[in-house]
Parts: sequence; C-alpha cells; structure tokens
Amino acid sequence: MGEGIVTSIGSSTSHKEVLANPDRISQAEEKRAMAVALEQTMKAKSEEARSQVILAEAEVPKALALALKNGNLGLMDYYRMQNLKADTQMRASVAIEHHHTSET
Repeated sequence: MGEGIVTSIGSSTSHKEVLANPDRISQAEEKRAMAVALEQTMKAKSEEARSQVILAEAEVPKALALALKNGNLGLMDYYRMQNLKADTQMRASVAIEHHHTSET
C-alpha cells in the first residue's frame, strides 16, 4: 500500500493535488492488486494444467500394456510407435537447438 501512495504522490504536481484527489491513491493501489491477483490466477491455472498432463501421461503405459495383453496392439506396431516417438523427440530437440543457435 505504501508504494502506491508514494507513486501517486511522486507523480502529482503538488501535495495540494493529492489532497484534492485522494481517490487517485486507492485507484492506483486497486489496479496493482487486480494485476497481482490475475497473475496468481494464471499461475494456478498453469500448474493445474501441468498436473493434468502428468496424470494423463501416467495412464499411457497402462493403456499400452492392456492393448498388448488383449492383442489390440501387435509387438511390431508397438516398436513402430516407439520409433516414431523417438524420431519426433529428436526432431523437436534439433528444432529447439537450431532456434537457440540462430538467435545468437
């Protein structure tokens, strides 16, 4: 709160202006508080989304094992899928490295 008051006073042309418009201090502080609250909300939503991804990723090996066990997925299909996954990861890392080296 103190920062909002100092900022408002510092930007006023005179102390008389501050006394004439005391609501300027509370408006500045209110906007700052709203920005902080919005930032905290966005961080919480991001963390929640990240945890949902982790939970979903944990289900993948179980589903694969069940598909292999039930015969819905053949061993060669599984190996092809693993190769595709590895290839995709390699391409992504090469793209990221290329992006970083082209920035400098």
